[in-house]
Amino acid sequence: GYPLASIEVPVNGIAVPPDGVLRLRGDGWDPEDGMLDGPRLEWTAEFTDPFPGHDLLGFGESLETPARALLPGCQEIVLTATDSVGNHAYDSVTVDVGDTGCLHPIFDDGFEGGNLSSWSSSR
Repeated sequence: GYPLASIEVPVNGIAVPPDGVLRLRGDGWDPEDGMLDGPRLEWTAEFTDPFPGHDLLGFGESLETPARALLPGCQEIVLTATDSVGNHAYDSVTVDVGDTGCLHPIFDDGFEGGNLSSWSSSR
């Protein structure tokens, strides 16, 4: 059978302050292998800005990573569980590293009093 992966912490949509710590906790289970741990649980941070890529955060059921060690902005935290025959399962959450506001866009259209000409001339 195929394994399962489950992220317990962080919850989807959390913001981590610039001086904060990204706490990760999750688990993996496989019908043949039972609970998966150590190198069979891999944590990565996937990002698209300023360029597409990913960072390996570490291995195991729980980790702590300082926010300053990661690129600021929205990142997808991925937990990959791998069983003894190489089957993979994934779980992911999106976090705002550095509390940049990327998950909660503010629809501040810049209109003061609804005057389009003052908005466009001030840009």
